Amino acid sequence: MVLDQGWRFWLVGTERKPVDELRLTPGTYMIGFVQTRTRLGGAARCELEAGQAYAIDVVGRTYVDSTGTYALVGECELTDWPHPDSSTALY
Repeated sequence: MVLDQGWRFWLVGTERKPVDELRLTPGTYMIGFVQTRTRLGGAARCELEAGQAYAIDVVGRTYVDSTGTYALVGECELTDWPHPDSSTALY
C-alpha cells in the first residue's frame, strides 16, 4: 500500500486517475505522485513487499527538457501508519 496525507498517486504508464491510496501486489513499480496543495509532482521507483505501508519521500528534483519544468524525484519508504487491513491484506 502506498499512501500519504496531501498526496495523490498513480501507476506511471496507465490511464488511471490519481488516487489517495494505491493497493498493489508485491513487486517493482514506477509510481507517479503529486502534492495536492502545490500541484508539484514527480515519480518514484518502488520495490513493494506484502503487508507493508509506504509513503513517498521526496529526495530531489530533476529538470525535464521536453516540458521546461522540474519534476520531483521520490523514493518509497516504510511508514508505521496503522491501517485496519494491514495485518491481513496483500498490497
